[in-house]
Amino acid sequence: RRQIRGVGICLVITATMPFGREGPSVHIGACAASVALNLPWKHYLGWQPSPEERRQILQLGSAAGVAAAFNAPIGGLLYVMEEVASNLPPDYVWRAFMTAGVAVGVALVLYSANEGRVDYASLVISDPNGSSTGWGVQDLPLVAILAALAGALSAAFTISADFFGKWRRNPGRWTPRFVRDAMKTRWGMWLDAVCGAALNASMQVLLPAAFGCRPAPTTSNEYGPDGSLNVYTGRRLLSNDGSSIDSIGSTDGDSSTDQLVSGTARTLLSSAIYIPRTFVQYTCDPGDFSEMATLMLQNEEGVVKHLFARDELYSERLFTAPVVFAFLAYFFFIASVTFGGAFPAGVFIPNMLMGASLGRLFGFLAEKLSPAVNKGTYALIGSAAM
Repeated sequence: RRQIRGVGICLVITATMPFGREGPSVHIGACAASVALNLPWKHYLGWQPSPEERRQILQLGSAAGVAAAFNAPIGGLLYVMEEVASNLPPDYVWRAFMTAGVAVGVALVLYSANEGRVDYASLVISDPNGSSTGWGVQDLPLVAILAALAGALSAAFTISADFFGKWRRNPGRWTPRFVRDAMKTRWGMWLDAVCGAALNASMQVLLPAAFGCRPAPTTSNEYGPDGSLNVYTGRRLLSNDGSSIDSIGSTDGDSSTDQLVSGTARTLLSSAIYIPRTFVQYTCDPGDFSEMATLMLQNEEGVVKHLFARDELYSERLFTAPVVFAFLAYFFFIASVTFGGAFPAGVFIPNMLMGASLGRLFGFLAEKLSPAVNKGTYALIGSAAM
């Protein structure tokens, strides 16, 4: 079952289903800890874990799963403190921190080894560029309003998702009898999952077709995997077959600069940790991109990165308000309807994504009040609030 869950979460994420990987990561980490506990420690070392030690080790396995999944050792520690542990003695906190840190370190080394190299420098997580959009006291009322809206949206999503989750566990009397009987069987659960995936795929085909295309924005500076500011004056497109297209912008005819820029783009695309912002071409002409397809046909981390982006770093606005609103409505609907289905899924990243969409949408309104507003900042605040 552990292997099935691991394969399943890879499939649902690559299929851009509205799920996160934190729930399965917690389960996989706990399963790995359980396997370690069942090794013959007593036979070789004369040590047998007590019930309390077994409970703590299972909790630490869950923390390691969360930390490795999100490249967040402190996040793994906070997960244990907030969700799992009933008490927090100092030695236990230290074990949790070491477990999460080692899990992230091993994951980073394996990521880089997958690219044919071992980059031990990636073990140090830092933000050397120190970039900041800044803020003022006049922004606080807008932030408070956005926080209230995010709370309302979160409550609405919880109610909606809980409704569909309860319906799957106990269909009401208004549900046809054959559906109620089917939901109690394995083939009924399988059919429910297939219908959810088909609904999601259909919307991903139809919605982008309802919105037009426009030229892919160009950028003159973007932070690379080492935190340094790269010289990049082109636009990065994702073609219909999934391959990347680097369309380099004006470099004053300097071929050496072209080679540098093109090489930088390839480096960014090959990084396992750094996720570049890609614009999905979909059915658009070469050099153009589809706003809705860019939001719908990428992994959720890439979409969140797009929503967090600052418009001033690009030649034009990344997304228009109608597209962001339509995407938020789509994601709210599909995440609610499929909640509780037979999928290995979490809701952490989906909530972040909806919060980022709400914040980006709110940024359009805030921009009317203050032209210097950065919509990416409001997307970040909305994501955290959600």
